Amino acid sequence: MKFRNLILTAMGALLLVALGVNAKTTFLYATGTLVPLPGLEEGVVNCQGAVQPALNIFDPCPGVRGTIRGRIAKGLMVSAEPRLNGPISIVSNINFGPDRKGNMWGTFELSSGGGVIEGSYTGDIDLSTLAISYKMVGHGRGGTVDGLQLKVEGHPTTPPLSDWAARILDPGQD
Repeated sequence: MKFRNLILTAMGALLLVALGVNAKTTFLYATGTLVPLPGLEEGVVNCQGAVQPALNIFDPCPGVRGTIRGRIAKGLMVSAEPRLNGPISIVSNINFGPDRKGNMWGTFELSSGGGVIEGSYTGDIDLSTLAISYKMVGHGRGGTVDGLQLKVEGHPTTPPLSDWAARILDPGQD
């Protein structure tokens, strides 16, 4: 009896795996541009040693390493894909060297389609030009973005603009 139950359970698991493998998942692809808007909120800047932070977004710690925590930037996502058009708020944390280049990570919130796409990102930044390269992952809730899953890769074009390419998994498309 136990052996038969084990065989039936194994066959059921294999059937579920087979059905999952055969299910067709459709991804949508989109491209666009991230356009920064005025009103950057600097966050907390800490410089190595006794160096006082400068009030300069391009060189916040002249000649030394530093960190920025909680920098808030506003922008506009522009795309032919209507669900990826709208205002975006990005909260960043940045570690940078004396050359003003470093890594960054944080969260974002894109308002679009009567809902919001929230997620996180990691990337690289050159503070001297504000050129950024990044990868974002997010999940939509509400409106036309409800349940949407998003992966974005962005690359600098003419800083501070960046072009991006996205892969979207729409929950209505499986």
